[in-house]
Amino acid sequence: MAYPLAKGPFVERMFLEHGDPAPNRQARGASRFRPSRKEGGVSMSDATDTRKEPPRRQKVRHLPPICFLAANANLLIGWVRFPREHLGRVLEMDDGQRFTVFRHAHLKRRASGKPAVFVVRFKFARFSQAANRRLSIIPIPLIVGFPGFMDKLWMVNAENGYWQGVYQFESPAAVEAYRHSFVLGLMNRRAASGTLSEQVHPGTHLRDFLEPRNRL
Repeated sequence: MAYPLAKGPFVERMFLEHGDPAPNRQARGASRFRPSRKEGGVSMSDATDTRKEPPRRQKVRHLPPICFLAANANLLIGWVRFPREHLGRVLEMDDGQRFTVFRHAHLKRRASGKPAVFVVRFKFARFSQAANRRLSIIPIPLIVGFPGFMDKLWMVNAENGYWQGVYQFESPAAVEAYRHSFVLGLMNRRAASGTLSEQVHPGTHLRDFLEPRNRL
């Protein structure tokens, strides 16, 4: 079933706010993403069999059309923002890979006492970095409209072609639900075989995750 993601104020605003795409550079031989033991990162790579299905009553709120409507409503009332504070910053991950932030989406939400940072890394199977950067605008309403979403940073390692998303959700339960979502499943299908990896950092605020990795 196709969903009408190419229209509406949300997508139109995104195309107006973001400038030229990232350089089209891609290489082979990138290292696999592994969790940091010292920071308590929990690896979810190849964890399909461990996923727990959310209760049926929650699935209605997680449906793409509902997320899309929620995102546009939040945008219209000013709760969805695209801060520029982190744009252009370079983050060095625990495996030495460096990623440059090119987009940040934030939903105005009361801070949770038990947030969770969710990190996804992969390489696209098709298209250039420039094309994929523009295509990555399309699912934004499904991301920011998902229950429990707080922040997402989009970033790319232009040297080896890997992309990375760093999210903050209000709870580990919200992360687990997002891992079952349509939008994450769509990303999984677009990733090159064997390149997708995930980490969950329970009880971690986004600012605390970014601070020790900031290299710019």
